[in-house]
Amino acid sequence: MDWELIRSALALQSLPKVGPVAAKNLIAYTGSADAVFTESTRALMKIPGIGKEIINRIKEGANLKKIDDEVNFIVKHNIKVLYYLNQDYPYRLKEAMDSPILLFYKGNADLNQRRILAIVGTRKMSAYGKDICANIVTQLQKYNVLTVSGLAAGIDTVAHKQSIENNLSTVGVMGTGMQHIYPASNRNLAINMLQNGGLLTEFWSYTHGEPGNFPARNRIVAGISDCTLVVETAIKGGAMITAQLALNYDRDIFSIPGRIGDKQSEGCNYLIRTQKATLVTSGDEIAYHMRWDDPSPKTEKDYTKLNIPAKAKSLVKLLSEHDRLSIDVLTQNVELTTSELNLLLLELEMVDIIEGLPGKYYRLKL
Repeated sequence: MDWELIRSALALQSLPKVGPVAAKNLIAYTGSADAVFTESTRALMKIPGIGKEIINRIKEGANLKKIDDEVNFIVKHNIKVLYYLNQDYPYRLKEAMDSPILLFYKGNADLNQRRILAIVGTRKMSAYGKDICANIVTQLQKYNVLTVSGLAAGIDTVAHKQSIENNLSTVGVMGTGMQHIYPASNRNLAINMLQNGGLLTEFWSYTHGEPGNFPARNRIVAGISDCTLVVETAIKGGAMITAQLALNYDRDIFSIPGRIGDKQSEGCNYLIRTQKATLVTSGDEIAYHMRWDDPSPKTEKDYTKLNIPAKAKSLVKLLSEHDRLSIDVLTQNVELTTSELNLLLLELEMVDIIEGLPGKYYRLKL
């Protein structure tokens, strides 16, 4: 790992009043996290959204001892640090303007896997919710889906446990630092997930489960996934926050219908009634809507023998490795100008090699 980069990013992330959006603006205008701290006050004042309070925090500098302690913890526990401008950072999450500049990750799951489903729901689940969640995860086994949830009690726990039982990778996004598993009853589950998935957080190691951390956690659950399944939730449940965030990120929402009058199903029924979510009752239905129902992976022969311009082959290869990609991610990962990329996308659509999707996403049709 580039420890100089990590220390600079940690220093920036640690500053009060500097959230993800402000941090990215600062890095974009100054050129690097390190340059933020050496830039002149006059230059910082010209950056949109950066006022005197933030500049004062920057000039005061970060707590170097806290940074050293955090780095020591990262090294001791073999934690991977993901920086938002590096390729190993989850590309889906990178599209979200409010995604963190740093993530802390421990595990063996590929966070850029082709098919990722978030599963969320109430802590106070019913037997119905538990059974249908378990059944859906079991049905998804043949599609090689990575499941993501929040490691909370209830539906989250069922999603993680059932994924492990079906040999599906599963990642828990934590509202705490790596030192504190919450709830404590899921400690053994979290340890098991390290062998078949992983744990992910934006919070420093010592961070406890403060109430405000969990809505922040939810945006990562939504942003890292292709789609979100809401199993059971009250109308004001935390899963509704995740669903709304997923909608904001232009992701697909699926919801399990519940009995009229059941509090745990009010949120799900509302999402379906207002057409914010697609009603599903099985994992196969999710796979159908996401076009995951052809479980065979795209192989190299799909694109190497195509009669397409040489410049387009790297683009097609990139699309072959993912279920779908946004125009922003394509722009960042192919060596083409914006006009060249747009022209190639149009040409590939016309010959039926790729297809455009809502929200400026593209997928390979082979």
